[in-house]
Amino acid sequence: MFNINYQTLCKFIKEWFSYIFSIFILTIKSHYNLRMKILALESQLSLYEHNFETNNLPRPQSSPAFRQLWVLLSKHYSG
Repeated sequence: MFNINYQTLCKFIKEWFSYIFSIFILTIKSHYNLRMKILALESQLSLYEHNFETNNLPRPQSSPAFRQLWVLLSKHYSG
């Protein structure tokens, strides 16, 4: 009924598994890198907050461009 070339079929399946595995690895790496970046930023923020509370450091002044950036980000952030 069907003339199946098993070598071609095996090659096709291996190629798809390779793609799926690559996507899986990239997803894991990107989530890991994102978590590490968030951890680093949160630790920097907590250190700054501690120094601000204990040593009366002046509050940083944000520029209008910085505030506009955060307004745009907050409107487009879905989380």
